[in-house]
Amino acid sequence: MHAELAQELPQITSIDYGYELKPYLRCAFEQPGYNAARQFMRERRNEGLQAEWLDGKEAQELCPWLSDKVEAACATRIEPTLDSAKLTLAAFKAAQAQGARLVVKQATGITINAARALTVQLEDGSTIQTDNVVLAMGPWTRQAERWLGLRIPVKPQKGELLYTHLPHEHAHSSNQDKPPAAMHNMDDGGVILPRRLSRTVLGATKEEKGYDRSPSRYAWDFILPRVRRLTRRITEEAITHHTACLRPMPADGKPYVGKLPGYENIFIAAGHWSEGIHYAPLTGKSIAEIITTGNTSTDISVLSPLRITSD
Repeated sequence: MHAELAQELPQITSIDYGYELKPYLRCAFEQPGYNAARQFMRERRNEGLQAEWLDGKEAQELCPWLSDKVEAACATRIEPTLDSAKLTLAAFKAAQAQGARLVVKQATGITINAARALTVQLEDGSTIQTDNVVLAMGPWTRQAERWLGLRIPVKPQKGELLYTHLPHEHAHSSNQDKPPAAMHNMDDGGVILPRRLSRTVLGATKEEKGYDRSPSRYAWDFILPRVRRLTRRITEEAITHHTACLRPMPADGKPYVGKLPGYENIFIAAGHWSEGIHYAPLTGKSIAEIITTGNTSTDISVLSPLRITSD
């Protein structure tokens, strides 16, 4: 679906959001990484997808950035990258062209009568009348608990990322300043994700810090040693940006997508953890199908919000 959208959205909106498919190397240094990379390869092949096993030398030939300490790697070409902010803008512009309206105000409640949502209440005291409500509030989804009297087991997980410069930002830069492949340290973490229009991403931390979104020195101390195990071309001087965000972490590791139990016209699409952009097209399509037809063309029963009642 992302591949289809990458053709469709730029034509509608004239927004290029940097969709690109590059090799992805899951690299092993020791036995734990070897086992993890092998397991990933078996799972993808069982799904009918292509995944290739490379020894260290073959991996370095594919990606000269790689350290000669890499013993082996699982190589795939099934995971595109993009600029998520630009994709969000493109998706909204396309929806706007078909009648969608954006209201930039904080929601503070839902007026409910006989298990039906009637209006969404906003911070300035105004309301929006509605036929259906979808809770797509990410790590803030639990704020709806007091509106609904229903426990929603999604909590924030803090994640920090570092970013390197864009190649054109330095005088001596060239295309060689951007990795030719994504690299993942399967032994102790650390990911390098090059993007066509955006800064290369170095990640990532995972912490339970409530709603704290303050960038910390911990991210540098955690991320840099792990990515530098993959390549010595990443230096502290190359880091230009540092962000901290909140991921919506579900209690059992799976998102909640569908109708909320006990309500006729309130739906939820939350808890995608760090995979929100990845699953956005399928989630949007599935929610639209559930609202309009009551069913989905893809089996997403494993994501049913009925699990909420048993958590």
